[in-house]
Amino acid sequence: MSLALTGCASSGSSSEPQQTVFINPETGEESVVEETKYITFRLSVQGETEGGVFYCILMNAAGEPIQVDDVGTFTDVIRIYKPDSLRHATYSWYHRLSETDRTLSLISEVDTYVSQTEDNSSFIINFPIGDTSVIFNNYIQSSFTVQAMVCDNTGGGELGRFIDCLGPDLSSSTHYSFTVNPQTGAVGSTVPAGYPNDMLYDCEEANIPANTPYINADLSMFSVEVH
Repeated sequence: MSLALTGCASSGSSSEPQQTVFINPETGEESVVEETKYITFRLSVQGETEGGVFYCILMNAAGEPIQVDDVGTFTDVIRIYKPDSLRHATYSWYHRLSETDRTLSLISEVDTYVSQTEDNSSFIINFPIGDTSVIFNNYIQSSFTVQAMVCDNTGGGELGRFIDCLGPDLSSSTHYSFTVNPQTGAVGSTVPAGYPNDMLYDCEEANIPANTPYINADLSMFSVEVH
């Protein structure tokens, strides 16, 4: 027998999936199907997402503004590194263990949640919301702030020297961090001008590795959506 959709109701809790109620038109019996919400990060550059650079999504779990060159202003980082077209990318989650600690610790690889577009210009990261086995839900449990950054890989550290971020330059990165509600997505009152697009040809050119094309380091778009 076919089932007819009559409506849906949300539980109101960030730890529970949305519920959709179906009614059998012949018997009137109801059945409830739980629908998982996903949070999707999308980061794009002008060229291809590869070369000697790190593509980073910076998050502050407490919802505080992010200055991309100050590790004390973000708590978590998704770092993507693809050396070249012949080698696989690495997708890593880093976490700052305490408020006073200014080092990032590798927590887990997150490659199962990441895909690339066919033209290699974008990374798309999907996390199911509410599943406690998923790393995102262990570290981000309420509204948070987010920024995107491209940096080089000098010094062997988790992050290198700044190249580009959402916004016109490094000094404005705090103003271009924005708030995301894990249940509804980017909070409209906080999204910066031009969101989700970034200004082109605004890289810190001196920090681009010699073997990396400029356009591969130039952030063109960054967005966060819930669906």
